[in-house]
Amino acid sequence: SVMQEVEDTFDVGKIPGVDLTCGGRLHTNGNVIGRILKSDKDEISKLQSLRLTLGAMHSAGLTWKEIAMELFGLAKVYMQASIPHDAEVFCPADPKAEKVVMNFLGHFLKGNSGIHGMDNLAQAMELNAQGESVQFYSVPHQSAVEPVFLKILLQREAETATNAAHKKAAEAMLQQLVVLIGQKVLHSRFRRTFSEAVNGLFTVPPKYRANLEENEKDLLTAHSANIAKIIEYMRSDPRFAMFIFPEGGFTREQQIGFQPMTAQLSKDTYVTPIYMKSPEGFLRPELGDGMYMAPSTVTVYVGKPFTLEAGNIGARISTLVTTCRNNVRAIDAPTGTRQWGFMKRDRQSEVGEKFIPIA
Repeated sequence: SVMQEVEDTFDVGKIPGVDLTCGGRLHTNGNVIGRILKSDKDEISKLQSLRLTLGAMHSAGLTWKEIAMELFGLAKVYMQASIPHDAEVFCPADPKAEKVVMNFLGHFLKGNSGIHGMDNLAQAMELNAQGESVQFYSVPHQSAVEPVFLKILLQREAETATNAAHKKAAEAMLQQLVVLIGQKVLHSRFRRTFSEAVNGLFTVPPKYRANLEENEKDLLTAHSANIAKIIEYMRSDPRFAMFIFPEGGFTREQQIGFQPMTAQLSKDTYVTPIYMKSPEGFLRPELGDGMYMAPSTVTVYVGKPFTLEAGNIGARISTLVTTCRNNVRAIDAPTGTRQWGFMKRDRQSEVGEKFIPIA
């Protein structure tokens, strides 16, 4: 893939200020972070994985022959799903996994699924191509496979678009998309199967550092500081299109709450908001039998890129949330009754836990 060719000439460990060993505490082939974060509740058993997959394919109306072919491909990807070592934080999509997973999930995106706001995406990707700092923020976050949904829709747009600028933008983002993914995804082979279909940059969200021993917390904080430097570098590199869920986790109820740190951007960074509309619980395996599996319409709304003026964090997070909301509504994103706001934190906490709505 194009991104794997990039990996041959791009070493995140050589970015100024980045120390992937965190002062010699992490090593190639080591899995210290995995041991710190591992929890049995993160694992989805092989039996449950199979049951969920079969149920989804039956719901999609696949024939037994099609089910057998899809299962064979997914099983191969499942068995080869790898867990990156501690110092391996950037992983390009695996070409085989990408093909199998996109083909499989494509059965669940109805033909009327698509992307609105292609002019805005074209503007963002042109800014990116010029070396400007560009950041994609996507809300709400309801399924770990949403970046794959986006790739499928980008592929469809690239294949069918009659507007040259739209086609160029879709092709570029399809290749350059890099998704910030929570490290805990790596501890489930089932989840890792699907995350291998995207270019991933792996981090440890602050909420997972909250109740650890001080030495473990210090290590993960240092690791996250490395990721922050890598994100800042990749935003301004035209080979990458950085994609982040600014809520730092799945959307809570009907509240879209940005984490305050998402407003810590340079004033020349172009934020491009994305609103993804899909059914509640759609293809979210963590819900088990509560997962919604019927083929559905998934629509992506891309808002106009904008920059944040310099100022204090309170003013910037308010402006960030308000402008993201306004810019996706400007292209008729059906935001419904969801409240928009941010998650407030106290001085002792790294992560915001109290939702503060913005009118």
